[in-house]
Amino acid sequence: MRSGSVRARAALGATLVVAVALVAAGFLVVAVLRSGLGDNARLSAESTAREAAGQVTDVTADRAGDVAALDDDDPVQIVAAGDRVLGASEPLEGRGPFADFHHPGKAPATDDDADGDADDDGDDEGGD
Repeated sequence: MRSGSVRARAALGATLVVAVALVAAGFLVVAVLRSGLGDNARLSAESTAREAAGQVTDVTADRAGDVAALDDDDPVQIVAAGDRVLGASEPLEGRGPFADFHHPGKAPATDDDADGDADDDGDDEGGD
C-alpha cells in the first residue's frame, strides 16, 4: 500500500473540511451569543433606568438624591443636567457620573477639530 493512497488523502481532506466547518460554526455561535448578551444587557439597563426614573418623577428637588427609598437592588445613580450626581445607591456612592451622557447641542469635549490640526480652518496645516 502506498503512503499517499486515495483513501488516506480522502480521509485527511474530509477531516480538514469538518475541522474548518466546526471552527466556523464555533465563531458563529460565539458571535450570536455575544450579540444576544449585549442586547439583553442594554434592554435590562434601559428597563431599570425607566423604573428608577418612574419612581423619582414625583419626588421634590430636595429629595431627588434619596435613592435609598427606591425599591430596587440594582445600582442607581441620579444625575442632574450638568453631570452633577444628586444621589447614588451604595455601590456608586462617592463616584462621579457612572455614564458618559451625550447632551444634544453640547459641543464635544475635545480641543481639536475634525481635520486633526491645531486650527479650525479645515486644511491640514496647523497655522492660520
